[in-house]
Amino acid sequence: MDKVKRPNLKIFIITMGHSAIFDALAEAPVEICGLANCLPRRNKGVLGRVLAEKQSRGFLRKICDRQNIPYYEIPAKGPMGIRSRIRDSGADLLVVYSMPRLLSKDVFSETRYGAINLHPSMLPKYRGPNPWFWMYYDYDLNPGVTVHCVDEGEDTGDILNQESFDVRCGIEFSEFKKKAIDEVGVKMLLKTIIEIAEGKELRIRQPETSPTVRARNVEWNDKNIPIDWHAWTVDRVWHFLKGTKPWFDALEGKTFLLPWLKWDPVDMYTCVLKGYNTGDIYKEDGRYFLACSNGKIYLRKILSYKSFFARVGVCYVG
Repeated sequence: MDKVKRPNLKIFIITMGHSAIFDALAEAPVEICGLANCLPRRNKGVLGRVLAEKQSRGFLRKICDRQNIPYYEIPAKGPMGIRSRIRDSGADLLVVYSMPRLLSKDVFSETRYGAINLHPSMLPKYRGPNPWFWMYYDYDLNPGVTVHCVDEGEDTGDILNQESFDVRCGIEFSEFKKKAIDEVGVKMLLKTIIEIAEGKELRIRQPETSPTVRARNVEWNDKNIPIDWHAWTVDRVWHFLKGTKPWFDALEGKTFLLPWLKWDPVDMYTCVLKGYNTGDIYKEDGRYFLACSNGKIYLRKILSYKSFFARVGVCYVG
C-alpha cells in the first residue's frame, strides 16, 4: 500500500474462521483491536458440531494470541454478546466477512464509520449466505465481488466498490474462491478502507429487489434443488457438478453406491446421444457416465466420509 495513503484506523473484524481477509488486514497499516469469530451453524450430530467448531477456533485463535489481538466467539445461535466488546475496543470501523448472521443496528452503529462487508457476488444479485452455490446453479460465468455498507437488511446496504471477472466452465470452488477473495476481494477491501479513512468513499444505493433468488444455504441431499437434466446443456451440468461439491451431491441416489462412496465428475464430452435417459448413469467400455441432453459427463467413484455422514444421519461437517 502507498505510504502516503495509509489509513490510521482501528478495525474490529467479524468473521467465521481463518481467511485471506484476516491475513491482509493483519499486514495492513491498521490496528486490529478485536476479532469476533462466529462459530459454524449447528450441524447434524454431536461429532459434526465438535469437529466444525474445533476447526473454526483453533488456527485463528492461535494467530490472534500471537499478535495480541483480542479474540471473542459468537455462538451459532442466541445473543451475539459483542456490542460491549466493540465499544470497549474503541474501533473506528467494523469489517465483516463470511458472517452467517445479520448484525443488529445497535452493533453496526457502535463505531464511527459503521460496518462494511465483503460479499462474493455482484450485488444486488445473490443476496444471502451462500452466493457461491447459486452462481454455479445459474451457470454464471461472469461473477464478481462487492464491498458494501452493512444495514439491517441481508446484503442490502449501499455499494462502495464492486468488480466482476470471468471464470471458466467447470472451475472448482477452491479456485473460484481464491480468485474472488484472495485476488480481487482483498485489494478491493483495502482500497475501500483507504477511501473511508480519507472521506472519499462513493456510495451507490441498491435497488430494493434482487434479480436472483435468495442465496440460501443448502443441505447435502436437498430435494428442493430443481435440476432440469433435459433442458440443461452438458456444459451447465458439468459446471454445476464440479463447483458445488463442497455443499451438495446432485447425483446422490443415482444407482446403488455404498454410503461412503460418491460420484466424482472427471471429464465432459459433447456429442449426440440416442437411446439413453437424460440424467441417468450408465457404464460403457468400463467407464461410468452421466447422460446429458447433448453429451456425457464421465464419472468415477471416490471415498467420501462427508457423503457417508450425510446419508446415515450421524453428522454433517459443513
